[in-house]
Amino acid sequence: PALERSASARVVTVSSAAAYFPDIAAILAKFLPATWLPNGASVELDYSKHLRADSESSYNPAVAYGRSKLANVLFARALSRRFAGKKIYSNAVNPGGIATNLQRHVLDRLSHASLASFLTSLAEAVQDHLLMEPRDGAVTQLYLATSPEVEAQDIRGQFYRPQAKLAKLPSFATEELEERLWKLSEE
Repeated sequence: PALERSASARVVTVSSAAAYFPDIAAILAKFLPATWLPNGASVELDYSKHLRADSESSYNPAVAYGRSKLANVLFARALSRRFAGKKIYSNAVNPGGIATNLQRHVLDRLSHASLASFLTSLAEAVQDHLLMEPRDGAVTQLYLATSPEVEAQDIRGQFYRPQAKLAKLPSFATEELEERLWKLSEE
């Protein structure tokens, strides 16, 4: 109700490039032999059933992170539909790679020492040369939250990437899955 009473409102849901993880899994499942998957793991393509995480034994933090970021996109789009025709603009954003300590625990989970050492060196090189400073990483969120273009161009239900550029939606971002997530969230 407070959003509806305001002259104009913005909801910016922060997602990530990890929202594409289900797309990547689908590509891997299609083109790579199952024997290439670690420890007989399988790639699940029906991500809609994973909106509810019932099994601790199959929990994988990276997969869970990707699913949560896809859920952020689904939420922003479903919210946008609920406010269609009103001056409430809901969008999702992938802020991009930002030089923070967010990834500090990822390599700790690797068990193979030489692989971990290589990946640590690679991660440091990426962070030093490819990642944005936090102030630059905030540009897209600030654009969606404050730019007059959002209202003037009726930008809603979209997924943006750095630096305030429209991104392609993850293929799993369907209206059906968005509505299933919304209903599950209401339970």
